[in-house]
Amino acid sequence: MAPFGGFSRPIGRALLWWLALLGTCCLFACSAPLTAPADFEAGAYQPISYEDLLTPTRLTPNQKVVAPAYFWQELAYDPLMLRQYAHRAGQPRAWRQVRFYAVYGSPQMRGYFNRVVMTPEQARAAEVKRLDHLRLFGEVGALGGEGLYLRVHRLEKIEEE
Repeated sequence: MAPFGGFSRPIGRALLWWLALLGTCCLFACSAPLTAPADFEAGAYQPISYEDLLTPTRLTPNQKVVAPAYFWQELAYDPLMLRQYAHRAGQPRAWRQVRFYAVYGSPQMRGYFNRVVMTPEQARAAEVKRLDHLRLFGEVGALGGEGLYLRVHRLEKIEEE
């Protein structure tokens, strides 16, 4: 009987070598965090309107932007479409540390956007409540296809007059 489930020795060794290489690559990919930059500089972020956030053709991945929004809530569901999961497969540990949040473009709840990504600690530290007017500083990320998300680096409350 041949070892390695019926494979001959050279094929079995090659298969084990490729599996070890794939496992090593996955280990490095899984450890990549979705972290905010250590040194925050507000001037490095391009101001955009909320409507620009809703139109993915106007934004590019890795673009640093600042946009106004009205906070709604942490999502109890995952807003990603099936084809967008390939992006998450490369960083499963990092994606478990963040949550999706929904925001609106106005206090009348117009312009729903459900792909704002931040850690629960960021939301707790800012003490955000529903319909708080915020300024979101973040980086645009690609999800595959035309999907984009906003990875929040920092958020500030906008004081209403």
